[in-house]
Amino acid sequence: MEIWAQPLLTRRNTLFIFGAITVVLTIIENLTTENLRLLGTFKAPSPKLRYGLFRNKTHPTKNSSTIKCRLVEYIDDKAVSDMRKRLIKAGFNPSILTLIYKDGFIQNKRMTKLPNNIDSIPLQGSCAVVGSAGILLNSSCGREIDAHDFVFRGNLAQTIGFEQDVGSKIDMMVLNDASTARSGICLTNSTNACHNNSYDTFNQLNYAYVWISKFDATRNATFAHKLVIGINQNKLRVKIVYPYRGILGLVKRFWKNNNPSLGLIMYTAAATMCRRVSLYGFYPFYELPNGQPLKHHYYDNRKLNYTTNHHMPAEYKLFKSLNKSRALRLVSDKCNA
Repeated sequence: MEIWAQPLLTRRNTLFIFGAITVVLTIIENLTTENLRLLGTFKAPSPKLRYGLFRNKTHPTKNSSTIKCRLVEYIDDKAVSDMRKRLIKAGFNPSILTLIYKDGFIQNKRMTKLPNNIDSIPLQGSCAVVGSAGILLNSSCGREIDAHDFVFRGNLAQTIGFEQDVGSKIDMMVLNDASTARSGICLTNSTNACHNNSYDTFNQLNYAYVWISKFDATRNATFAHKLVIGINQNKLRVKIVYPYRGILGLVKRFWKNNNPSLGLIMYTAAATMCRRVSLYGFYPFYELPNGQPLKHHYYDNRKLNYTTNHHMPAEYKLFKSLNKSRALRLVSDKCNA
């Protein structure tokens, strides 16, 4: 019997059920992976899935569409693919480079696939790797940076108060040994003078990944464990990430650099797990070619000799070369607001 031939009450019940099902299906369809993650039920997709599984994928803005078009026009996919193949051959396996901490750290340099019950950050589409150079001040690059699918930042670099120039989006905060050790000490001791500031900094990360980039189970596990304890004690909403092996030696050999900076490590990770990469805030000089003075960090007044520890001008020359071959996009000018 057709619906319209049924008694009135039965027809109303049927229509109500159909309406409820439609509403539920609509809600499910619009529920993004970001919503699921915020609800606490997010499970990182398999790295074998397609690129661009995060954030701007499902709700693109005008800015995200613009930056993706710009990257497609500028970056040579073959150059990117060749770089990724070289990195993977050298041992930078993207599926196990960023293991998400669960119940302990698992490291094995012979590891070739994800361990059971361990997730990893999935492959991404457009990525912005943001350095801390003073050239970002007054750059108006904030919106452009935030328009990328995935944003890397390093060593807890401050964004609040600098959003117009550096953006506010943080998908992965990359820590070196010193930042890892200091953060663990500050977070685990509530009477420490640095505790409140450290708590506020991590609390602002709000569901971002925190990558202990130089973690090596045989060398600095104590720092990493202390950071995990501090994050758990303070109920901070971040996810600890670490490499499947100590990768510092791999980075040194691949780039022929005896003391690579955190910026070079961040780009190395991005080049393995991102389809297209933009670099911002990589300019290791205290003045522009026209003589205009620059700060070392956009957020403080520290001074540093760029060649004492890391040979950053040589790294900048490398990035310029990769920019010329269109394997990446190096941004050292002002952005369109």
